[in-house]
Amino acid sequence: MLLPDTAALRALATTYHDRAADLRDEAAALVARAAGAPWQGAAAEAMRAAAQAAADRMHATADGHTDTGAALTQHAAQVEATLELIAGLRQRFLELAASVGATLVDVAGDVLDAAGALGDTAGDAVGGLGELVGLGGDDAAAELRERLSRIRVPAPGDPAWLDLDVPGLR
Repeated sequence: MLLPDTAALRALATTYHDRAADLRDEAAALVARAAGAPWQGAAAEAMRAAAQAAADRMHATADGHTDTGAALTQHAAQVEATLELIAGLRQRFLELAASVGATLVDVAGDVLDAAGALGDTAGDAVGGLGELVGLGGDDAAAELRERLSRIRVPAPGDPAWLDLDVPGLR
């Protein structure tokens, strides 16, 4: 699974913020150059008004870049928080699975040991039950652990972790 690259999102946000600053600087320089024009009259005033109008549009564009940079930064933070939540759910699931696996192995071993102690009839009944559920022989615990290890869980970072319905997970 391809995880979102929050560093790339933050770098893009920085690019937008930097471009916004550049636009504001360029707008200020344009207005300053227009104000410093050495001539007077209607043409000079028209040029200064046009320069100010262009600077206003540049400021509006810079504001858009600033907003975009802020949105990207916020999105990166939300993605990071979601990835942390997913990682926490995954870790909790793995801990629960290990706990359940250990408990099942312990219970299965206790039942098989108790059945052996009770004699052949009980041992045969429990052995048949063990075969029915797929546990049998001396390596029942190893077999159960191996089966538990084959359980398919979502990949790290997969949003499917958010929908996983496992008691005790949340």
